[in-house]
Amino acid sequence: MLLSSDLLERRAAFAAYALDRAGVHGGDRVAILGGPSAATVAALVGAWRLGAVAVPLDAREPASALAPKLAAVRPRLVLANAPLPPGMLPPGATALPLPEVGEAPFLPDAMPDVAPALIVFTSGSTGPPKAAVLAHGALRTSARGVATRMGFGPASAWLLALPLHHVGGVGVVVRALEARAALVLPETNDLAAMLGDPAVTHASLVGTQLYRLLDAATRGEGVPGLETKALLLGGSALAPSLLDAAHARGLRVATSYGLTEMASTVTATTPGASRDALATSGSLLDGRDLRITPAGEIAVRGRTRFDGYVDGVYAGPHALRTPFDEDGWFFTGDLGHLDDAGRLVVTGRRDLMFVSGGENVHPEAIERALLSLPGVVQAIVVPAYDVEFGRRAVAFVETSDGSDPSPLRDVLRERLPRHLVPKAVRPLPFATGFKPSRAALARHVENEPL
Repeated sequence: MLLSSDLLERRAAFAAYALDRAGVHGGDRVAILGGPSAATVAALVGAWRLGAVAVPLDAREPASALAPKLAAVRPRLVLANAPLPPGMLPPGATALPLPEVGEAPFLPDAMPDVAPALIVFTSGSTGPPKAAVLAHGALRTSARGVATRMGFGPASAWLLALPLHHVGGVGVVVRALEARAALVLPETNDLAAMLGDPAVTHASLVGTQLYRLLDAATRGEGVPGLETKALLLGGSALAPSLLDAAHARGLRVATSYGLTEMASTVTATTPGASRDALATSGSLLDGRDLRITPAGEIAVRGRTRFDGYVDGVYAGPHALRTPFDEDGWFFTGDLGHLDDAGRLVVTGRRDLMFVSGGENVHPEAIERALLSLPGVVQAIVVPAYDVEFGRRAVAFVETSDGSDPSPLRDVLRERLPRHLVPKAVRPLPFATGFKPSRAALARHVENEPL
């Protein structure tokens, strides 16, 4: 479904009117449970137009995961088309279905840059999810920087293939608003069919999605005109062989680095960059500052930086924890360096290292070795308890043909030092979600003797 900027504004105006009639006021929090549909997008933008703070959540999450998030943010209203389980609705909140289409008697003005716009939970890939608060100005600045680098303008249309409870999905919506461009909303789960829509000019993809598109192309099932679209890649480390294949095919891919706390993308290459450039995460976008600390940690600040984390129910519903130094820098926990061209190269996470038999193990080193092997699409390495060594690495791997990855351990014996060879190589569970949760996989093997 093509959602033009004018149609989006009309639908958002009605959503704002419906929220107003439901008693929502400026500063109230509105939780929105839904996929990337026209109704969900309209509710998101409508909340902003009314001055409310939108809290998009994953409606597919179990009640045990959703309930604490709702309790932490204390929304005034919860919009969901499916009934909430008993006891999930926080005190003082009401629940309503997502607003339908209708005519609105007014179109509220856009909110000032400093006003809070969004509470979005971090992915929780390396720890418990945190509720980050982003202001309107952060979202707008982020959108303008990405649009400029990606060549996204009024005649463009971005495919909303990312979930709205991730900052990447919200970022697509804000780019369309800022550029007066269109959104293409999914009407199927078939990514190839969605990208085959001639209206689509831009899309955001993770590595697994790109792999499957390229794999389909080798079987003669490629997407017509895929080479003309700008494809922004993110989510996790990309296999060099995948970038080789995309570059050889002439795809206009762009690699990037981003995080929830910076309203999504911080650095990016241009679409169709050289192969050398695609081996990096690109250069800094406008409105962001980045530096590498003496310890090699990536620190960020700027107009896209978040305001802080919701500090939980005990400090009050609007209290924020602000983990910044006196100069406003946020220390990401990611490690990296800048190459000679000023492009960012991300090498790992500061907090992922563990000790195995007295040796330091950086999971990313094992993951890079796995991603260099033919047929490996994705790899996540976590520590597990080991009687002899204290901790040993366990690798979860997705292969291109779904085959058992366990024989890859023998291949790694020839390529890695002994202390880096995983004790086990297992299939990556497909239930890990849009972005595989390293923390969830670590919990899976936490107390499992090897």
